[in-house]
Amino acid sequence: MSVNSYRPKCDFQVAFLWFLNAFHIALILSALYRLVVTEFNKHPSILVMTWDASVCNFQDPSIFSILRQQLVLFTFFLLVGLEVISFIIRIYYSYRIWIASKKTYLLAAVAILLAITSFSSGIAGAIKTLSSASILNFPESSWLLYLITASGLISDSWITVSLCYLFWNNGTNFKQ
Repeated sequence: MSVNSYRPKCDFQVAFLWFLNAFHIALILSALYRLVVTEFNKHPSILVMTWDASVCNFQDPSIFSILRQQLVLFTFFLLVGLEVISFIIRIYYSYRIWIASKKTYLLAAVAILLAITSFSSGIAGAIKTLSSASILNFPESSWLLYLITASGLISDSWITVSLCYLFWNNGTNFKQ
């Protein structure tokens, strides 16, 4: 397989990930700017929904309840966006492991399983954030935070060690 045969797919994947990351950061910055700068210390203005948080359906009209629900929704979308981007990147590198290992499945299958574990624990954390009564009550399920962090660390470490092992054993065409 020549370098030029997979180059357009790789370019498209990188451009797609840049777009996802830029959109994710734009949503975060828009919501943060509105809550922290524009509407700072103006509690009634929090009642007005903007495009970045308009998916809420509020039951309790109290101002603090609405602020809490906006923060919970913001945290949910932050976590889901982060997990989707991380999952796509981990699957891409799992594919690269499969290619570098001359299409043997062992290293790539473990990398994919770890990526799925990390993604599912991250989505579970996002759902737990949505269903919690308050962000301040989240420490009662700190085990989930540890699971999210540990699964991401193990997945990224496995991918890194696998690629280093494959590159070391297969060698490169670079002369020293």
